[in-house]
Amino acid sequence: MGFITVAWADPLLVEATIGYGPRLNGLTVWEMALKQFPRVGVLREKSGFPPLKPVAILLIEDNPGDTRMVEEALKACSVPVQLTVAADGETALSLLKKEDAKPDLVILDLNIPKVSGISVLEQFPPKETPIVVFSSTWGQTEINRALALGAREVVHKPIDMQAFIDAVCGIVHKWVPGDTRSAPTES
Repeated sequence: MGFITVAWADPLLVEATIGYGPRLNGLTVWEMALKQFPRVGVLREKSGFPPLKPVAILLIEDNPGDTRMVEEALKACSVPVQLTVAADGETALSLLKKEDAKPDLVILDLNIPKVSGISVLEQFPPKETPIVVFSSTWGQTEINRALALGAREVVHKPIDMQAFIDAVCGIVHKWVPGDTRSAPTES
């Protein structure tokens, strides 16, 4: 377990166990610090800890409004993210088949043009990369099919913005592998 002390605008000091510790409003002290003070990542690097490696997320979503909402929600997750967006299944499959650019997480809408979300799952069976369906689809047949094809979870898109943010952050925190980001070590 590593500790970091962050000084921000004297005399504020935040000491937290990275990723652990008591939670307030669902966040650890470290996550609250990152949310409140985005420059903490810069201070972390200056403190001698390696910078956090961004989580590579592929969002497969055709609705520009939903894409924008996911982008905004990811900013609230206090996890550095490198987001790639595919607006249709055909583009998504071409990105997923590239050997040199495997995402850490795929967030998939089922209702996408050219190649459906179900067809994406059929043509790119998830092995190591978790694929989470994030869709407004309520059809039980499609949901069962997506899970049978290897989707790790199906999350319904909430209408309320705070619930939307919570859902996106929940997906990221639950399914991003812990070893994809650099963590400080005890000295």
